[in-house]
Amino acid sequence: MNTPGAWAVGASARTRFRLFASLVLICLALACGGSRPLTAPGPETDSSAALARWQEELTQAELRLSAAGPDRPQVLARLARTAFLLAEHLPPPARDVYLEKGRHYAELLLTEQPERVEGYYWSSLNLCGTAKTCGAGRALRMLPEIEARLQRAATLNPAYDQAGPHRVLGRLYSEAPPWPISVGDLSKSLDHLRQAVRLAPKTSTNQLFLAETCLKLGRKAEALQALTQVLSATDHPVWPQGLTEDRRKAEILLKEAQSPGATAQIPLR
Repeated sequence: MNTPGAWAVGASARTRFRLFASLVLICLALACGGSRPLTAPGPETDSSAALARWQEELTQAELRLSAAGPDRPQVLARLARTAFLLAEHLPPPARDVYLEKGRHYAELLLTEQPERVEGYYWSSLNLCGTAKTCGAGRALRMLPEIEARLQRAATLNPAYDQAGPHRVLGRLYSEAPPWPISVGDLSKSLDHLRQAVRLAPKTSTNQLFLAETCLKLGRKAEALQALTQVLSATDHPVWPQGLTEDRRKAEILLKEAQSPGATAQIPLR
């Protein structure tokens, strides 16, 4: 027979597991709807070709950095972004190396150009990557810092990366555990994702994330409208193939939401 103390220990373990699972979901989906590149990689569809191209971009940008002159902020932003993209597609320990690079370049940009959006945005995403692998306790402590940097990015340039600051904040508030454990807040998620859709209505992931939050809140009519917009969207924060994946998810959600006895919250991962 389980004692109250044993139940408490078990409940604590279950809570930690749920927190860890939530954090993994956040990091997988925050910026782009999945572990994919955040900028269109060109005509190649093979991930190995994209990895090779990003590695070459990173190498060339590192060579340019010392003599970049007035272009230094743009070079630092490219380095922080490209390192993040490589990290998202590589296993440990290479992943950790690129996340460290990405954080380093983003922090340099924050120090040298504190009024530029790129430093806040890419530092927050590189921190998300770290949160995915550092364990639930440390990751949970990192979320307020990630939140603060994204809020600053949204203030500086809310339209950056197809409304990326609002998209990422909206996803963060949707997937994180709620108060008092963490920063999760579906009302805030709804507000930020509505802003993302207003700024970049043709971006499929903005509409998809809005639909998923609306379903969690029981706002079925708004969710159905957003899902319909996913099907006609023309842009994606990743690459063209991402449109196909978002449309597939939207079609599944539409079918589930319109089926008899559908529940208000329909999770889709």
